[in-house]
Amino acid sequence: MRRYTQSAVAMMLLCFIAGCSSEAGKEAKDQAKASSPAVSDVSFFSGARLISGDGTALLENASFIVENGKFTSIGKKEDVKPPKGAGRVDLEGRTVMPVLINLHGHAGLNNGASFSPKNYKRESVLADLNRYAYYGVAAVAVLGSDAGDIAFQIRDEQREGKTGGARLFTAGRGITAKGGSPAVLGDIPIREKSRLHQNLGRRRHGPRAETEAGTLSRHHR
Repeated sequence: MRRYTQSAVAMMLLCFIAGCSSEAGKEAKDQAKASSPAVSDVSFFSGARLISGDGTALLENASFIVENGKFTSIGKKEDVKPPKGAGRVDLEGRTVMPVLINLHGHAGLNNGASFSPKNYKRESVLADLNRYAYYGVAAVAVLGSDAGDIAFQIRDEQREGKTGGARLFTAGRGITAKGGSPAVLGDIPIREKSRLHQNLGRRRHGPRAETEAGTLSRHHR
């Protein structure tokens, strides 16, 4: 179990520092190719405050080695030595931690101080995803506020490696009663009225709701 936890933490840490390591890793890789195609891609990171995310105490002035995309050594700066020919990245004054996951977000609704479905377009979705990534959020799940096919197109482009930013997961377009909550779903076209029944005991009355599809499952509180 301990070994599994360390492996999972290492994978998350790698995602977070990918931006820091790209230049050093590329330089080391180019040097390796020049000498021998068989030489591995190795980067040495030092001086960081390291938060592993597994409940253990943070590690000040930490160093770690990443070889071919995997962590091979983590410890105090004086205990971990750089391999010969490794690319080096100084992380003094920086904190390294596992990436964050946003399980309920609404990408694309922001425009400066304004938060509204009127702001929703491809450019605003991409801007929010890039902002998430900048702050260490690797993935975001959008629950119901994605209009049209924009989110699905961006999601597919990310899977194909054509678009960056935080990884987008979408539930598509949600539905709600007219004037209901959340307000970001309040502009759905009304096509049909449906009588909702609360199937509890013998009670057969319920609120009227105007919905996109004409039917809704009642939310029990």
